Amino acid sequence: MIKLDFHPRFQKQLKKHVPSSLHSKVKDKLKTFVANPQYPSLNFESMTGFPECYTIRVNLYWRIHLRKLEENHYQVFSVETHDAYKNRSLKSRSKKKTH
Repeated sequence: MIKLDFHPRFQKQLKKHVPSSLHSKVKDKLKTFVANPQYPSLNFESMTGFPECYTIRVNLYWRIHLRKLEENHYQVFSVETHDAYKNRSLKSRSKKKTH
């Protein structure tokens, strides 16, 4: 069974930046993840350039970011738009190429 811890950043972002109409969907996606991380609609995937970090899809515009702490134990550390996630991944890749 999957265990989740919640980073204060996630709670802050959820309250301040995520539309209240999506709060229940975020909670439902996390419940689904705990029950079955490979459930197809979650689109569970690793974050490019961030080892041990993963995302799950809330909808087409929002992603939940998770950090793997150990086997079956994750920290939910942020929730942000898909564009912000993609931009972070692209910046990470370009930094690696310049070093």
